[in-house]
Amino acid sequence: MFLDHLRDHHGITPGNSRTQDYCRWAGCGRLMNKSGIYNHVREMHLTRKYTCHICRRNFIREHNLNAHIAAATCYQ
Repeated sequence: MFLDHLRDHHGITPGNSRTQDYCRWAGCGRLMNKSGIYNHVREMHLTRKYTCHICRRNFIREHNLNAHIAAATCYQ
C-alpha cells in the first residue's frame, strides 16, 4: 500500500539496487539506488526525528541517538 502511494502520488518507484534515481519528494532531490527509495522516504520524510537533549543534534534512528549520548560525543 505504501509503495503504491509513493508511485501514484509522488512518482517514486523502487527498483533493483543498480538503478539510480533522484528522490522526487519536494525539496529533496537526493540521488540514490532505487532499492533504497522506500527506506529513504520513510526515514527522512515521514519519521519523527530524535533530538539530543545536550547538543540539539537530530537523529533519524533512536539507537543512533542513544549511541551518540553513550559515546559522549556531544557538547553544549
